[in-house]
Formats: sequence, structure tokens, C-alpha cells
Amino acid sequence: MKHNKSFLGILGFNIRIERHRKGFSQEDLAEHSGLHRTYIGVVERGEKNISIFNCLKISKALGINLHELIRCSEEIFLQHQSSEQPEEVMDNG
Repeated sequence: MKHNKSFLGILGFNIRIERHRKGFSQEDLAEHSGLHRTYIGVVERGEKNISIFNCLKISKALGINLHELIRCSEEIFLQHQSSEQPEEVMDNG
């Protein structure tokens, strides 16, 4: 799936990991966040550009800080982006 390597895919994967750590099903997370279960699934698969407000609702429902969720996802995304650079571009840096 093309979204798996995107920031949204990484963010969604991190949400799923935290949901599993919390012992929540998608329905549980939906109930605690006030969002719909199908929306949670779409977000976890990286298929939807989630708003920052909905991301805040999910992070609060999971009991994690929004900035940590975003920071962790950003770090993974940037690491992936830098590993995709052609060798000649990386050698010139």
C-alpha cells in the first residue's frame, strides 16, 4: 500500500500500536475519542488526512501526549525520507 511509507501511514501505525498497548479495540478507541470506528480504521491505515483536532482526541483517548505521537511519527518519517535519497545526493552533503 502506498500510504505505508507516508507520514499519514506512519502516524496511523503509531496510533494502532498505542491502541494495542492500551488494550483497546477500534470500537473502544472510537468510543473514548468520540469518533466513528470506521474513521479510526481509515486513519490507522493512513488513508485519511486526519485533522489535528481529531489527532488530539485520539491521543487523549489513548492517554498519550499529542506532541509525542507527532514527534515519534515525524522522526520515523524523516529517517525514512533520508534513507531514500540517491547516493550521489547524499555524498554531496
